[in-house]
Amino acid sequence: MCITLSLFRMVRRLYKCVGKLVRAASWGLIIPLAEAVEELAGLDIQALKCELERFSYLRGCDDLVEIDGRTLRYLFSPVYEAALLLGLGEVVKSLGFSVQRVDGGLCGGDLKRLAEALLPKTPLELFKHEWSQLQDRVKLFRVLGLDVCGWRRLKAYTEVGNVRYRGRSLLEFMREVEKKGGSLDSAALMKELGSEVDKALVEGEKVEDPESRNFIAHAGLERNVTLVSARSDVIYVKYDENLRGKIDEIIKKLT
Repeated sequence: MCITLSLFRMVRRLYKCVGKLVRAASWGLIIPLAEAVEELAGLDIQALKCELERFSYLRGCDDLVEIDGRTLRYLFSPVYEAALLLGLGEVVKSLGFSVQRVDGGLCGGDLKRLAEALLPKTPLELFKHEWSQLQDRVKLFRVLGLDVCGWRRLKAYTEVGNVRYRGRSLLEFMREVEKKGGSLDSAALMKELGSEVDKALVEGEKVEDPESRNFIAHAGLERNVTLVSARSDVIYVKYDENLRGKIDEIIKKLT
C-alpha cells in the first residue's frame, strides 16, 4: 500500500507538471512555461521510471502479482497514462534547460531559448513581439534617466511609453528618432514632460487584477501582474506573488 501511495504521489506531481507545461506552451505563456520547466527539472524521473517498470510487470514486481498454482492475478493495473507522461517529461528534461533567477526574476535570455525550443510558431511570434516591446520600454526609461534596476510593474513602463508628445506616444517618438539615426534630448524631454511622466509612474504602480484576455494576448506578460527589472543588459521578469491566486485562476480555466 505504501508503494502504491508513493507511486500515486509521484505520478500526480508529474501529471500536474506536464499539464502546466503543455498548457503554457499551447497558449504561449512564457513565465508559466519557464516555471513548469523548473518544476520538471526537480522531479526524480529515474525513480518514477523504475516504479512504472514494476507496475508494468517488467522488473521487481513480486509484490504486485499473486501466483497460485498456474493462476496469475494482477494486484494493480499498469499506469499507461503515466508512462506516456514520463516519456514527454524525459524528452523535455533531456534538453537540459535551466532558467536563471535573480531576486526571483527569470532571465530574458533563458526565456528566449525556452520559447524558441518549446513554443509553436504563432505563440512564438507573439512572445517575440511582446519581448521586443518590453526591451524598447526599458530603453525609454533609461533614456529618460528613470530607474530600471528596482522592480517595477510592467504597467508603469507601458504608461510612461504612452505619454503623448508631439502627436504620438513617447515610445513611438523614440523609435522614430532612432530610426533616423538621432538620439533623444532626455533633459529637454523631462523638463517639458516631467509632471506627465511622474503621473504615469504613479498610475502604473496601482495594483489591479489581471485581465484574462490580455494575459493571453501578451504571452502571459500581462502588465498588471508582471514585474520588470533590468540589470546591465539583462531584463528579468516575474509575477507579483500577491496576485498569484488570480493568475492561477486564469491559467486553470485554459483548455
